[in-house]
Amino acid sequence: MKKITKRILAAVLAAMMLLPLASCANTADPNAETTAASAPPAQTTSAIEETTVDPAEVFELPAETQEYAGKLVILNSSGLTAVGLDDASADLLDQAVFRRNAIMSERYGVEVSEIVVKSSKAATTAENEISSGDPSFDVAMLNYTNATSLARKGLWYDLASINNISLEKSWWDQSANLNYRFGDHLYYTYSNMVTSHFDHVRCFYFNHTIMADNNLSVDELYQKAIDGKWTLEEMYNYAKDIYKDNGNGVADKDDLYPVVGVPSTTYSALCSGADASYIKIDPKTSLPYAYFTTEGFVNAYNLILDTMTGENFFYTGCAKNTEATDMFVNGHALFLMTTISNSNTMRSGMKDDFGFLPLPKRDTDQEHYTCNAPNPYSIAVPSCVKDPERIGFILEAMAYHSTETVRSTYFEIRLYGQTSRDALSWQTLDLIYSNIAYSIPVQSTIGYSSKINGMMVEGSRDISSYIASVKTSMEKDIENFINGVD
Repeated sequence: MKKITKRILAAVLAAMMLLPLASCANTADPNAETTAASAPPAQTTSAIEETTVDPAEVFELPAETQEYAGKLVILNSSGLTAVGLDDASADLLDQAVFRRNAIMSERYGVEVSEIVVKSSKAATTAENEISSGDPSFDVAMLNYTNATSLARKGLWYDLASINNISLEKSWWDQSANLNYRFGDHLYYTYSNMVTSHFDHVRCFYFNHTIMADNNLSVDELYQKAIDGKWTLEEMYNYAKDIYKDNGNGVADKDDLYPVVGVPSTTYSALCSGADASYIKIDPKTSLPYAYFTTEGFVNAYNLILDTMTGENFFYTGCAKNTEATDMFVNGHALFLMTTISNSNTMRSGMKDDFGFLPLPKRDTDQEHYTCNAPNPYSIAVPSCVKDPERIGFILEAMAYHSTETVRSTYFEIRLYGQTSRDALSWQTLDLIYSNIAYSIPVQSTIGYSSKINGMMVEGSRDISSYIASVKTSMEKDIENFINGVD
């Protein structure tokens, strides 16, 4: 994935040197309603499309065949159309989805349709239909939570066992393929045919005007991130002197803060960024283990609290993401932690320029940035599907052909529309999207995630005591998980 990302973005950078930035249509936002805007410069599309297919990747299925012709019905709870629109005034991403489906129709005789269902009803709808043995859909797009709950009930087909699917190809998400394993099985994942995992990824935004007002260099900050030097310590050094009272002598939401965000999700994201995810995959065994019970996690936990709990450094009064975003949009914070998709609302409501960065590393010894994407919408196939080979062919072809349609258009939108405002942004966008991480679906009896998040919000230093009290139970939970899905 990273190789193709860089090729797309390199082509776009070349176009950006010749063309002014312009707004374009919004993509789906899990935190806000979608609105329309004007289209980007037409010249950028060809520059992207010429370089989206990596010649090192070989599409091993027939370029054209009618062997698998017929309908493909998608149960879709993502809020993003799987059918698209053939309308010049439509959202650019919707148009790209339509073009992708037109290719599927012309080359393979596959007609894509969808059953749209609310996310709150998706799991029940899917479970009832699959349990009947004759579901009305062939593929489901459900969020991580719903997909996981149905996987534990044995309701999804193992994607790793379906003929025609080449999961190792770059048009399949390799991070998801690693972290969503149930033993040797993969029941749901992401590919280029969907984009919600891009929108859900968490990152840091920063306010250009506040930087300038405090004699801080925007270009220097970008370069630190690009050079792999954007760390918790750097974040603190940039932001430590930012706080400014509004004149009433009370620390409240009307002051200027170094950092703002919903406390629990911000701390969780910082753990991910510091390569301290609660559960990890052991590279030697390819099995999950509880990283939060290790000394490495304890060190990261305390470092994050050391960084964030200085007086008036992190404003913790926002219970909702919209509240934190409003503070940032209105110039009350240098840094904001939220999802990429929040730029949809920022762009129209924020007068100051903003940039974005990956989640900060623990330190410069950390090899890669890690940006978690909570609860995006994945691809799953019902366990009772009658012709898995046909579904495998269609999913592989859709993922491949989405690279030069859906995925390239998504990046074009992000670069020219809701997110990027300057020429360096494409490089930090690459860092974020090339280092997406996902939660590992281990079912636990102890609620470790919410407990640790709560302890961090409280500033508790009793993490070692908590670990000691739950370590045996957590090890048993992981053992049961492995035994239950192997």
